[in-house]
Amino acid sequence: MKLLALNCNQCGAPLEVPAKAKYVTCNFCSTQLSVQHTDKVAYTEAIEEIQERTRQMSEDLKYLKKQSAVEDLDRSWRRRREQFMVRSNQGELSIPRKGTAIGVGASTTIAGLLWMGFAANMGAPAFFPLFGLVFIGAGIFGAVRINAKADDFHHSHRAYLSKRHKLLS
Repeated sequence: MKLLALNCNQCGAPLEVPAKAKYVTCNFCSTQLSVQHTDKVAYTEAIEEIQERTRQMSEDLKYLKKQSAVEDLDRSWRRRREQFMVRSNQGELSIPRKGTAIGVGASTTIAGLLWMGFAANMGAPAFFPLFGLVFIGAGIFGAVRINAKADDFHHSHRAYLSKRHKLLS
């Protein structure tokens, strides 16, 4: 049987181990060793060190998976958030808000009522004041639409934050 002359990587003591051995215990320090073979060299490595490195690599992998999941969730939320955005008259995008919905509804309703009053007072044909009803209807429709978008946005945002919190904890 062919023996290999090795040293314990823990205490440095000389070891003679069978060439095909995978594990050995040092006779001097009682450290359990793994016998490692490469193409040209054989050496020992303490099994506790291997286990510690393996544990650390496992922890690192868990952390990287968690970070990746958070980044995926954040990316997904940014895309989803864009679907809720409302464009202003100046072309700027903003998050839908209930206050905006009330403002849109109130201002277009007032504009419609003013239109109806001015058209009636100016002696315009009978159908002119009815355009005010179109303003009022469009305002109410816009207000309901923005309000629904605001509700959907806030519900989705709370769900996103909850998922993110669970991933991070």
